Amino acid sequence: MQTLLNFLIGCILACISFCIIISFEIDFKDIAINDTFNYSDLLKGARYSLFIAVAEELLFRYLPLRNYINLKKKFSLRKLTMIGVSTSLLFGILHLNFDQFPKLQILIFISAISLFLATIWSKSISTAIGMHWSWNLIQGVIFNFEGSGKSLKAMLLTEVDHTFLPEMSNLIILTTLFEIVILYLIYKIILNKKSIAS
Repeated sequence: MQTLLNFLIGCILACISFCIIISFEIDFKDIAINDTFNYSDLLKGARYSLFIAVAEELLFRYLPLRNYINLKKKFSLRKLTMIGVSTSLLFGILHLNFDQFPKLQILIFISAISLFLATIWSKSISTAIGMHWSWNLIQGVIFNFEGSGKSLKAMLLTEVDHTFLPEMSNLIILTTLFEIVILYLIYKIILNKKSIAS
């Protein structure tokens, strides 16, 4: 049950962040519904986006933190910081796009910090998977922006340049800070108090 709750928290948080960015970056009159889109396209896109999110979160969050997550080891703050910075940096480099280099990699590095903190504070990768999956689903399947799922049919069509990436917006810094604050409130204050009380 906690895994599902963590996943849903991640989904909701990423949806809010995405909505904040596109509400400032996109003119909604330029958005149209794709008449040829159907539910099987949505399911295909959801599966594809989930596969990408699970694979990347296992690689960049779970593997380096598995002993910490499974409570087999306590990690010092220094070690957690080193793991967080190095895995977030690798995550940014993985999203290499020479047209937007180095801005895209820097902004993805910044946003990966919230995925890392979600993992260490929840002691689970399900929150990070929820965040990552819903972002990819909205970006590449609901909207037809570049990124994971772009090769699939999109639900909404936009008149904007299709090389626009929501994570290229400078607002990603603001939304990452927003995510970190909300994650801290949820996992370090609200859920921590409930576990102490029970």
